[in-house]
Amino acid sequence: MNIDPNKVPAVAPPVEAIDLTKTETVLPPEEAPASSYSVSESRERTRSGVQLAKWVLVMISVFVLLSIFWIWSSELMASYRIDELIKPGGSSPTSKDLIDPLLKQSADLRDFWIKLVQMVLLNVLLPVLTALLGYVFGSSPSRSQDDASSS
Repeated sequence: MNIDPNKVPAVAPPVEAIDLTKTETVLPPEEAPASSYSVSESRERTRSGVQLAKWVLVMISVFVLLSIFWIWSSELMASYRIDELIKPGGSSPTSKDLIDPLLKQSADLRDFWIKLVQMVLLNVLLPVLTALLGYVFGSSPSRSQDDASSS
């Protein structure tokens, strides 16, 4: 395969212009900030991921606090109903037949809420948080790369 020197593309320098004995540092032109653009875009995405992870943590915290309050209030209402039944001078006769169904209902309700909270936390919120944190730490440049590029 013969190469015609007259048909060399215009972007290639002539062979005589390349001097391999002379060493100099070649810097990219100032008009092309491609590397700084990608770094700032990467940092902005990482910052967005961190903010999103913070909001998911806030959602988890609020959900846990509301769940604890809800379970506590339902337990309080159940104990109030039982106290009304066993209060001396109450209109209903106190018997084991009346209190046992209320205790069972209270235990079933508590188990239902605890299972619901576990399901939402373990199957929805924590996997989302894990994915966000994996994105944040996976997309952020490592310290050694930043140190090497700055020096």
